[in-house]
Formats: sequence, C-alpha cells, structure tokens
Amino acid sequence: MKRAAILIAVLAIVPVLLHPAQVAQLKVRVVVQTANLRNGPDMTAAVVQTAKVGAVFPVIRKTGDWYLVGLAGTGQAYIHRTVVEEVTEAAAAPAQPAAPQPKPAAPQPKPAAPAATPPTAPPVVQRPSPPPAGSSGAAEPKLYVRLNYGLGFQEESKTLSFDRTVYYETASYGLDYTLKKGGSFDGAVGYMLSPSIGAEIGASMTSRDMTESLTLSVPHPLWMGYPREGTIDGSGLKLSEIDLYLNLVYSLRFSMFGVSLYGGPCFMMASATIVTDVTTEETGYPYMELNATQTSAQVKKNVFGFDAGAALSVYLGRSFAVLLDARYVSGKGAFKPEGDIPELALTLGGFRVGGGLKLRF
Repeated sequence: MKRAAILIAVLAIVPVLLHPAQVAQLKVRVVVQTANLRNGPDMTAAVVQTAKVGAVFPVIRKTGDWYLVGLAGTGQAYIHRTVVEEVTEAAAAPAQPAAPQPKPAAPQPKPAAPAATPPTAPPVVQRPSPPPAGSSGAAEPKLYVRLNYGLGFQEESKTLSFDRTVYYETASYGLDYTLKKGGSFDGAVGYMLSPSIGAEIGASMTSRDMTESLTLSVPHPLWMGYPREGTIDGSGLKLSEIDLYLNLVYSLRFSMFGVSLYGGPCFMMASATIVTDVTTEETGYPYMELNATQTSAQVKKNVFGFDAGAALSVYLGRSFAVLLDARYVSGKGAFKPEGDIPELALTLGGFRVGGGLKLRF
C-alpha cells in the first residue's frame, strides 16, 4: 500500500514539472491610452466598451488579428492585436503606451475652376432714323425697348461648420465659400405716361461662379484622440439668378441727351449649386489615410427684393439711343441642403454698371 501511494503522487507531479507554462493563463494588456472593445472581429463592429492603458483581460481565443477576451461578469468582446500585448499571470509591470502614429499630410488643393466667359450681348436690329424731334412737330415716341449688359462688382465669402459623431468622438467639418463677380443681361419694355413719367417691366439674368474649400477632422477607428485631418476643394459651383422687376421711371431730355431714374420691387428666382453632403471612407491599415467625398446639387430659392438705378442716354436719332446704366439689385437667399449641412445665406443681385441700346416706337 505504501509503495502504491508513492507511485500515484509521482505520477501527479510529473505533468506539472514537464509542462509548467500551462499553469499560467494567457492574458492581454492594453498598451495605448484608450482602446475600443467591439462585439465582433471587425473595424466596423459596434464598440461595447473602452479600456484604459494597463487594463488586463483574460484571452478566451485568438481569431486572426483579434483576441476574444472576457469582461467583468460573463461578458465577452473582441480587441485588436495592435493595441495590446500578451502577458501571463507572472508578467512584469504594465508596459508604457505605444507612441501615436504621425498624422497624415493634408492633400494638395485642386486648381480652381476657370471663370466662365460671359456671352456677348444679343444683336439689335437698327431701324432707319426718322427726322429729329421738333423738325416736323411730331410727338415724342411713348413706347421703348431697352437692352443692356452689366458687370457686377460684388464678391462675398461665407464660412459654414458642422459636427458629426464618428467612433464615439466628434468629427468636425468646415465649408468656406467665395461668391465671385458676374455679369448680367438685362431687357425691359417701357411706356411713357407723360414726357417725364413712365413705367417699365423687365428681367435680368445673372450667372456667378463660386469656389469652395472643405476642411475636416475625423477620429481614428483604433486610437481615440488622434483625428485625421485634410482639405479638399470643390469645383463647378455656381449661383444663377433671374430677376423680374416693375419700375417707376422719371426721365428728363436735354437735346440729344436724356437722364432716367428708376426703381421698384423685384422678384428674384435664384438657383445655387452647393455642397449637399460629405462622406468619408477608411483606406489601408492602420487607417491613417482617409478618403473624403463631397456631393454637390442645385438648390433653388425665390425671394422678393428691390431694383433701383440711373441711366444716361445719348440719342443718335429720334428713335435710337446708346445708354450707360448703373443699378443696384438687392435680395437675400438662404440655400438649405437636406441633412445636417447648415444653410448658405447669399446676397443676391448687387451693384452693376454697364451699357446697351434703347429703341423708341
């Protein structure tokens, strides 16, 4: 009996002496400031918990680049191998956190879109001039048609910003718009109720280019507090207007010269091609680079404003004149895309100076 007991004790001790490493359970320790624990072995899986540097978790099994670890109680979660190190119960003190990866360089801006060349003014058919007023006692014509082209002198800059929640952190976006100068074609039909008082109805068409720059700062999927930043420039953005106006006109005639003052309400139909959405995509492990895409679309807005100005006419005949025109058209348009991007408020119309032709009938 005594020999049998000794033999059993020896057989129980031998496996422990031959395989001492099996006594210690494999564990992992967090080596970054904050690590994400997810509900699946994938970067897009939901984050169920975060862990600070030095936190230790028992390993249930290893799946590719992921460890399935046990949480307090009966919970389980996956953690990526790049944010932990393997330790055993006999391991030394926690290691220092890994140094953060360098931030990516901002992409080079794209060249700005070339400014559109304004089309030439439509041709006007000249009619033979009748004898000058007063030579035969004929009355002055009451109906007239005016055609002219004006150059705009107003530029405008706007900055918009908005935030989104990405990987349990805040992603920041900024949109910088610049509205360029632009020309306008203008035409009107008027009728003089008396030698000095009249009314006209007309329309003007304006097209202006816009430049835009997007800056963004998006959190990293693996490391908290290390956002990726960049800048991209948009192209093909434009503001178009069709302004309909009804003016009261006051005119004075001095031999071959005429001066007109006018003003009245204006209905402005505006359309702006602006950024309506921004999307980002992760590329290349360890996801230090980020692809950003912005979508643009046409947003329309109708507003009421006013139109006022003055014109100098030089009569080359009884029914034909060359004119110089200065006018100011005022209105405000707030263009709101769908989603979380804020509205873009732009000043419509503006100050214009140009010239054209006037025909009287």
